[in-house]
Amino acid sequence: MKVQVKSLIAQGIFIGASSGLFYMTYRLGMGFTAPMWMAFIGFPITANANARIKDLPTYLGSMAIGILWAYFFLYVYALGPRQGLSVPLTNLLYGGLGTIAMVVIHLLITMKWQNKIPIMFGALACLFATNGENLPTMMITYGIGITLAAVFDDVCILIDRKIMKQSVSK
Repeated sequence: MKVQVKSLIAQGIFIGASSGLFYMTYRLGMGFTAPMWMAFIGFPITANANARIKDLPTYLGSMAIGILWAYFFLYVYALGPRQGLSVPLTNLLYGGLGTIAMVVIHLLITMKWQNKIPIMFGALACLFATNGENLPTMMITYGIGITLAAVFDDVCILIDRKIMKQSVSK
């Protein structure tokens, strides 16, 4: 069997077993009504960026900034209709202009701890989907998804190195 195939199989087994353990632990700890789907928003964004454990402060900081933006947007969205604006106009003005402001600000101010715009949008999506309710559960669940992706990436690199080393020593 090719070394790369062995590595991918080992990584798949690790990720599958770890995901099952996460699912079981999460459901036992948080219950069956908790929004586990939020972990699967943070996970693919982080995994796609090849984040590592050392990158977690940046990703979790970006999550926190995304939460602040989400509450800002939710607050501003509520103001539009109260000021006599139609819902479509409110969406255009505040959603469009607000998103432009958010992206431009974070592209210009590239501070290390808050520069992951996709993570911010994931946090926005999670909070919009729940209308800003249940923030602690959202933060924990979304943060777990981010953390799992970074851990999985580091462990998969270790698995790959170990299998490569074994094949070289043969």
